[in-house]
Amino acid sequence: QFSNLQSQILTEEKSIEGMKLERNDKSKKIIVCVGKTGHGKSTVVNRLAGDISLMAKNGPCKTSISGKSCTQSLQKIRCGNLCVIDCPGWADSGGADREHSNNLCAFLKGCGGINAIVLIRNATQYRFDADFQQKLKHLADIFGDKFWNNLVIVLTHVDKGMAEAMFVEGKKAEEMQKEIAQLCGKNITVPVIPFGLDNYKDKMSEFKSKIPKNRYICDKIKSPIDMLREEKKQVIIRQKKIKTRIDGMNGKITAIQNEINSL
Repeated sequence: QFSNLQSQILTEEKSIEGMKLERNDKSKKIIVCVGKTGHGKSTVVNRLAGDISLMAKNGPCKTSISGKSCTQSLQKIRCGNLCVIDCPGWADSGGADREHSNNLCAFLKGCGGINAIVLIRNATQYRFDADFQQKLKHLADIFGDKFWNNLVIVLTHVDKGMAEAMFVEGKKAEEMQKEIAQLCGKNITVPVIPFGLDNYKDKMSEFKSKIPKNRYICDKIKSPIDMLREEKKQVIIRQKKIKTRIDGMNGKITAIQNEINSL
């Protein structure tokens, strides 16, 4: 039993190696960035990574061209105390959304939980339509009911001036918050943060302040390694108890044998 458990633990440790640092360092905040191709997800991630170029094209993520996603696989990007998981865009050719979701869960397995799911959407194309609602429900299916409490929305293309004024006056954030609360049936207020190319510094500070401090974990990214380690610990304890009993019995046998030999 012990050798079998040890083998399972080694296998599991190998499978979660990619998130080992974040698992062991709870001060790191893990955020998962998702969004439709062309809506500015990579731009936001580049800003988080410290890209201060005019169009945010000098960061670790390539920005999409003509609606074609440049993020074809999951990327882990460390940005200070943030660990950003950049996911391939929604609606990529080939209908790979579900495959991307499965890959995400496998990638996050054993990470010790996530702090936030960051959904990035173009504010100029904002509609709380059936497709957007379906994507939210799909994320909730993946990450469980607590997803709604750890959701952060970033609306891009809200630059200073007219765009920002229209966003504020049109109460776009409040409108989306009400629609999300109605969709999930919870009394929650999801953070909705407007974001533009020219006002990103203040918005980045606001964004970081909205990320929950505590991680939450769902079954689909949970690793059995903690249970395996606990089971191994209990096996070791039982083995020690058995060894103590055997040593005691051997001691008695030796004493009896010495008495016999002395006769």
